[in-house]
Amino acid sequence: METNLKCIPCFIDDIIGALDLIEDSIEVKQKLTNQVVSFIAQGLDYTKTPSYYITRCHRIIKKYYKKDNLFKEIRDKCNQVGLELSKKVEKELSDKKDLEKFKELIKWAITGNELDFRTVGTGYNLTLDDFYKILYTTFKKPLDIDESEKIFNTVNNSQRILYVLDNVGEIAFDKLLIKYFLEKNKKVSVVYRGGTITSDIIFEDLEFVGITELPVKTVLAGPDTLGISFEEMSDELKEEVKKADLIISKGQANYYEFSKHFNEIEGTIVNLFRTKCDLVSTKFGLRGKLSLAVILREDFI
Repeated sequence: METNLKCIPCFIDDIIGALDLIEDSIEVKQKLTNQVVSFIAQGLDYTKTPSYYITRCHRIIKKYYKKDNLFKEIRDKCNQVGLELSKKVEKELSDKKDLEKFKELIKWAITGNELDFRTVGTGYNLTLDDFYKILYTTFKKPLDIDESEKIFNTVNNSQRILYVLDNVGEIAFDKLLIKYFLEKNKKVSVVYRGGTITSDIIFEDLEFVGITELPVKTVLAGPDTLGISFEEMSDELKEEVKKADLIISKGQANYYEFSKHFNEIEGTIVNLFRTKCDLVSTKFGLRGKLSLAVILREDFI
């Protein structure tokens, strides 16, 4: 998906929300916001994805503070919430039949996408109680587009699964789905980022929730990008994309990239995420914040 004019206010709002979490003077925050606005004002290449620009806006902040993990406290909080809830979910699903269990694991993986504290205008200041309420409220609602049964059949016909993780917190629910794939004797590779951009996961987060304890291959996506980046992708990930029968893509930023490069990829791409804006929701023929479990195809690009 390419950048739209309507993305620009979100770039700026995201940076302002991030700066609200940093203890510094208003003068410094104004200075950094001005730098972001100046960067955007230099002109945008609208053929690039929105995540390309959000990444570069956040790199302006990181460069100033000379620090990679600026939001460690809230990131750890999200991971802890995800772990606590995922343990309860795992017990609840232990006696479910195969397809029913798979559908609920898919739904929880999507529900976990609400733990993205980047949500424009609100996310950076969410409390622990807020996270619990949001997750349970979201899970109770039906998916807006539910292709989980088709995805179930695709999984059964696949051998190599590439799981492109998204945010802290939700990866605890991704872990449950990954364990399901492993129980089905699938080869699973999981993808992490080489540095933090707000809520995107790094190797430390895989260790936090115990994904590194599973018999999976961990794959470096590249440097500190919001979602994966085909422009900055590691050689290792390029090879994994080529080899995968099935790619599970979590989150909106990864949807941007995989939808843009859809025709270059041989494997089946599944998108599991909550949409954040109508620019994306309308790609699926709907409006509002959606919960989606879809097999990516031309209609959705």
